[in-house]
Amino acid sequence: MKKLAGTRNRSLLNALQNVLGGNTWRAILLVVGILLALDWLGSSLFLLTESTLTEWGVPYPSTTTPLVFLIIGLLIILYAIHFLRNQEAPADFAAEQREITLDPPDTRVLVLFLSALPKDHSLNDAASVPSRLYPATDLNQWQGTLANWRMPLEAIKPHLSAEPEKTRLKEIVVIPSGGDDGSVRDLDLFRQILTRLLAPHNIRILSLDDFKHSAPGTNVFDPQGCDFNEVESVWNHLQVIWETYRQQEEGWVRRLKERQILVDITAGTKLASVAGALFTREQDRRCQYVRISDGTPHVFTIDVLRTDRT
Repeated sequence: MKKLAGTRNRSLLNALQNVLGGNTWRAILLVVGILLALDWLGSSLFLLTESTLTEWGVPYPSTTTPLVFLIIGLLIILYAIHFLRNQEAPADFAAEQREITLDPPDTRVLVLFLSALPKDHSLNDAASVPSRLYPATDLNQWQGTLANWRMPLEAIKPHLSAEPEKTRLKEIVVIPSGGDDGSVRDLDLFRQILTRLLAPHNIRILSLDDFKHSAPGTNVFDPQGCDFNEVESVWNHLQVIWETYRQQEEGWVRRLKERQILVDITAGTKLASVAGALFTREQDRRCQYVRISDGTPHVFTIDVLRTDRT
């Protein structure tokens, strides 16, 4: 059985943030308190075991002060252990489904899985697809032409503004499937169509190749395409993309919040959708999916919320 490693609790601060319900200041204060207690313990033990500070010619001070610090440090450590043990009960989480309507979330990066077009399908005729994409663009009339590429376009629409300069979405990452029958063969065409559709909004279209510099190795990350039939493969590619954005600090990017990165799980295979949903199960991560009902698209975001805290 293969285990999929998450990214939570990578440090004491992150662990305490989760324990304290995301309260960063309380987590920082507890960390500082623990560090001070450890320092006092070490300093006090040193002073209690040394009779004089002969190197500096300073008489050995009274043992009262270091003894007091030793006791205080021990009390802080005991309190921290008691506090953390009381927090060991498993937290309660729930998934909240919310339809995106007139108030789109503050999404800066949208990650899409790209399904392959049928082999006998052609989109070479530019007149056969809309020239621009806006929130109100009705894609029903292009359903036959767009085929399964309608879904990623519907996934993008709610994150656009009727006034392009107000669009908050900055980048779209397209993940194609690899192999001879994968959507990687259609990737260039899809990027060309998206670039034309989104020209007024000034949104960058990226692919896996743009993240290869951050990948730990080709056995984990394939810039040519992802295996949509392997949950681990989809997970690993999402992990590289996620960590790249979370660590990047250049241009418009200032350490994006996790909620500003959104994974659309509509397209691709069912296993790819499952992998995307599992990857975003962490608190503060989000995914979305598109449903078409009677020709009307409905786009939903799914948030993981903690329910054991008010």
